[in-house]
Amino acid sequence: MTGCESTHIEFKRIISRDCVVH
Repeated sequence: MTGCESTHIEFKRIISRDCVVH
């Protein structure tokens, strides 16, 4: 699952971090 692709405003903050970690 690619959270970075997700375009969630609330999740964007959490995904933003996952995107950097990946």
